[in-house]
Amino acid sequence: MNKIDDFKKHFFTQAHAELRQIADPLFEYLAINSFQFSRVYKDNHLIYISTDPDWVCNFWEKKHYAVTVCSKLLYVYKSGFFLGDEFSHYKQKEIQSLYQDYTSFNRGHIFVAFRENKNYIDVFTLSSDLNNESINIAYLANIDVLEKFFDYFLLLGTDFIREAEQHKILLGKDRFSSNHDTLKLKNSAEANAMLNRLKIKQLPIKGPNGCILLTESETNCLKLYAKGVTSKEIAHHLGISTRTSEKHLQNIREKTGLTSRSHLLQNVMNDPLIKKLIWW
Repeated sequence: MNKIDDFKKHFFTQAHAELRQIADPLFEYLAINSFQFSRVYKDNHLIYISTDPDWVCNFWEKKHYAVTVCSKLLYVYKSGFFLGDEFSHYKQKEIQSLYQDYTSFNRGHIFVAFRENKNYIDVFTLSSDLNNESINIAYLANIDVLEKFFDYFLLLGTDFIREAEQHKILLGKDRFSSNHDTLKLKNSAEANAMLNRLKIKQLPIKGPNGCILLTESETNCLKLYAKGVTSKEIAHHLGISTRTSEKHLQNIREKTGLTSRSHLLQNVMNDPLIKKLIWW
């Protein structure tokens, strides 16, 4: 089934309404504009369903699966997540072609989550309007919510996914391999550069009463504070007054409700988002 006219009749294209019904709570909660579910089997079969049937046809016609769900990068990640805006800076023509199509479909600020199983990897992909730059912060501040939604989706969509498996497609063995073998961040300089490119100026972390947002200045202070640096040394390093650095640290304590250094750092260091994405 290689012709685009034929693929319009395929289950993957026809299933958009049922997928949207299952994912509707997520659309309302995060103001996303599309949701995709992919299951990539280790025997090279693929399920790919989207709430946008036109995108599904485009996805297959342009062979974007070679760059995305079936790229070698998938087997680097296996589990976890990344923000797709980071990929938009890559120069490979295949990735640039993909992002041009994303733009034409008003798809921006992609969030991708992976879950590895014995025989396959599940891939969940969300996007928002191109002008919704704040959505990246919303993704990061709602990691736990997203994880619970994925559990909900797999449970509620059991029959739906089972039917999709009857229509899974066998792909060729060629896989796109980026010159960047992994997007994992190796040091704080890379992390800060990535965050700046993604226009994330606030850091969402877990507090005792839920997620809180630290400002860019508070985040910079916290990174040094975590390394045992004093408020005076923080001030010297950041080019601010000691009084200002102490004020930032006080704001952090008030936001988190954690007054001692040990409790604050223990809470932050245990944050899975920090471990996955930032600098430690």
